[in-house]
Amino acid sequence: MKAVILAAGDGGRLGRDIPKILLELHGKSLLEYHVDGLQQLKIEEIILITGFRKELIDEHMKKKNLSEKIKIKFVVNDKHDIYENGYSVLCAKGHVKEPFLMFMGDHLIHYPILKPLLQKDHSTLKGILEVVDSDAKYMQADRATRVLIHNLVIEDSGKKIENFNALDTGFFILTPHVFDILERNKEQGKTEWNDCVVHFLQQGIPTFDIKSNFWLGINTEEEFAHAERILHTLASGTKHHYL
Repeated sequence: MKAVILAAGDGGRLGRDIPKILLELHGKSLLEYHVDGLQQLKIEEIILITGFRKELIDEHMKKKNLSEKIKIKFVVNDKHDIYENGYSVLCAKGHVKEPFLMFMGDHLIHYPILKPLLQKDHSTLKGILEVVDSDAKYMQADRATRVLIHNLVIEDSGKKIENFNALDTGFFILTPHVFDILERNKEQGKTEWNDCVVHFLQQGIPTFDIKSNFWLGINTEEEFAHAERILHTLASGTKHHYL
């Protein structure tokens, strides 16, 4: 299976003039965490969607010899300052032909927990499978997208919905069918990834629940500090040795 990582955004809200995927936590960049984690999962290739100051990512890759660990293909989103993150997903069209893992570059997860998911047969999947957490220990509900699940299927999703029982981790299994929806949405002026999610809510989105395992997202300075504290704590133990 291939993995698509969205890494076109900047670190503006964090006061940093670099791609967010180059933020360093506990001595490693987010990109390094991703490469190490995906290597463990035996991902065959990473499709890295870059944009803002992409040359810095290329320099970092060479400095850390990351391409020696796993095959990485760069795909440039040259409209990252015009369109939202759904367009970055669309940029992967033509580079994946089968179900693939997709996630936000500013999110981290305990990668081994995804192994059973990647080993499943997703040939009957009709668009999106969402990785959720029904018992979040590391991320607060006011910092994440909330989801309402019934019989393992998402019935509602949004940052402000009141009735919810899990959180969206920012990790997904997708099929190439999503590209048709993303293109249709773009023609209608809708380029948020969530616009695509909303479309599939109509038929119900299947889930994979990681149930209180480690994951987090980093969008603000407060979340960055929160992530630093958590990684420092986890790295001092043995449970999350991959950090």
